[in-house]
Amino acid sequence: MKNDLTDNPPENCNTILIVEDNQLLSDAIEMMIKLLPVKDSLPTIHIQKAMDYENAVVKILEIPNHGDLNTVILDINLGKQKKRERKSGRELGVLIRKHAPKTKIIVFTSHSDELEINSILKNINPEGFLIKDGRTDHNLFQEVILKVINGETYYCDTVLNVMSNIKIRNK
Repeated sequence: MKNDLTDNPPENCNTILIVEDNQLLSDAIEMMIKLLPVKDSLPTIHIQKAMDYENAVVKILEIPNHGDLNTVILDINLGKQKKRERKSGRELGVLIRKHAPKTKIIVFTSHSDELEINSILKNINPEGFLIKDGRTDHNLFQEVILKVINGETYYCDTVLNVMSNIKIRNK
């Protein structure tokens, strides 16, 4: 698999945007993507990164000028914002669905409470959903990226349990 870190992706590649405010974690995610197992069926991957809401919005709104944005790995807590009104990855996910509805979203968040998970599922409907809880290792993370790139959906056990609890209450 080839990786390209320039701002302009080559044609026929899979562009992944990492939206994570923690530099170390952002770099680790990038490295995990670079280390994805090489397969002939896996296209060239172009990686972009945004450390905050504002930079992510710029990249999302530039999609029509720079080709497709195939996948976004999205943190929900995006730290301090430059403007007074704090925006989160939740609002960013809604923006992605509006401006790039074909883009696949993998939510990677520390939020594990039922209310927050339900809100993310309802408002963003991500193709992948992982909790930063110590159970997600690099092998699982890479597996989820590959599944989502290939059109599958993956939700971790915590999210599946919340979905099950909601279904039971709605009966």
